[in-house]
Parts: sequence; C-alpha cells; structure tokens
Amino acid sequence: MKKHSAFPKFLLAIIAVTVLFTSEARSGYDNRQAASVNIHRHRNVGYFVPKLYENPTTISFSNGITFDTRAGEPALTDEFQIEQYDGIGYYLVQVTGPMLRSWKQEISASGGRISGYIPNYTLIVRADEKAILKIREKSFVRWTGIFQPAYKLSEPLFSATGTAKIIIQIFPSEDIYAVSRKVSNYGFSVDDVTDHVLVKRLVATGNLSVLPKIARIPEVLWIQRWSRPETCNNNIQWVVQTGWQSSVPGPEGWRIWK
Repeated sequence: MKKHSAFPKFLLAIIAVTVLFTSEARSGYDNRQAASVNIHRHRNVGYFVPKLYENPTTISFSNGITFDTRAGEPALTDEFQIEQYDGIGYYLVQVTGPMLRSWKQEISASGGRISGYIPNYTLIVRADEKAILKIREKSFVRWTGIFQPAYKLSEPLFSATGTAKIIIQIFPSEDIYAVSRKVSNYGFSVDDVTDHVLVKRLVATGNLSVLPKIARIPEVLWIQRWSRPETCNNNIQWVVQTGWQSSVPGPEGWRIWK
C-alpha cells in the first residue's frame, strides 16, 4: 500500500486554525467598532420644559421693593417716580414665562433693546413710547411699566443724608461721559470714570439730597454708597486634578488623588 505524507494534513490543520482565529479576531474587531460607533450615537429622548415659578407675577428688587403686577405698581413717593419719558427710556417688560428666546427676538424686532433682567420673568428694555406700545400688545407680555427711579437706589440711600461718595452704574449702551456731565450739573464731583464694554460706572461725591434727581436720569441703572475695595479669597488654595497650567504650585497644581 502506498503511504501518504503527513505534511499535507498538518499543513491543512494549521491553515484551518489560522482561518478560525482570523475569523474570531475579525468578529471581535467588528463588534468593538460597532460599540465605538454606538456610544457616539445619541437618541432623542425628549425636550426639557422648565417649571413655572410659584409667583410668576411678582417683581422684586434688591433694595426690598416687591410688588405683584396683577395689582399694578407699588405706592412710590413723587420724587422717586415719573409718569413718562421725554423720548427714549427704560421699561420693565414682564412676560408670562418661562422665558423663550423667540420672545426676546420679537421684543428686539419691535424696536426694544433688552438691557437686563429682574426676577421674575421681567426684562429691562430700552425703547421709545411707540416701541413699548407694540411690545405691550404681544401675547406673551403680561405687564409693562417704567423702570422707576425708586428701583435704582440701594435701600440705605433712601434715608441717607449729608455728603457722601457713591457709585453710579450706567446702562452699557449709554454714553457715560454724557451722564457724567449731568451728575456734575447736580453739584456732584466725579472722582472716577470706568468706561468698559462689561461695566460703566461713575464714582462721585456730593450732597445725597439730590439723589432723586440722579435716579431720574434714564441712563442710570443703579446707585449705591461707595465702599473701600477689599481683597477676597486671598487665603485659599486653588486645587485641581491635572492639566491646569496656570495653577500654583507646579505646572499641574495639587493632585486630588493619584
């Protein structure tokens, strides 16, 4: 009987095992590839809907003045309120809430410039009388009113007397030097002017009895007593994990864990 060499069978066995391992390796690679793709595939699970405030009709200022727009404006003294602007001024526009971007776009399209926010759901809007009338007719607008001088004063200044140094914050879009001249006309000496894209303010010294007149200047946003600047957070250590090159000490800062 003719004997066959064992080499071809051995070779076939090696080829079979190689094909098996190659197939399994390829299958594992494909699974890993699919997994890596799936982790970056996001599903639409819905939309976030903010919850309405419990008191959506309330407007509150940091000086303690609070009122419900359903009952109208609070009782203010004559020296701290005005009936109307002579041209462009600043108004409060309370919307039904929660605030939507499209509402702000409609206010801007109607001629108003949004310049700030007061809780709850109230925008400070720069506008003339024609524009504010158009804004008032919007379906999402609950109430509009003048940004009264009384809303601009810190609480201690209502009863303050004598001569003192104050800080007067100006709306960012306004000409601070024009406001400075108005403040000087009321007898205040302007000690410092900050004219920056992020903040505009005057530091001035004068008789506090004329504060109602300064608060009536439409471009004025806020008035408070001047206080000497103090260093804050000068005894703390900025702790990070890694990678914040500007932290001290070392190029990576203190490690929280290793």
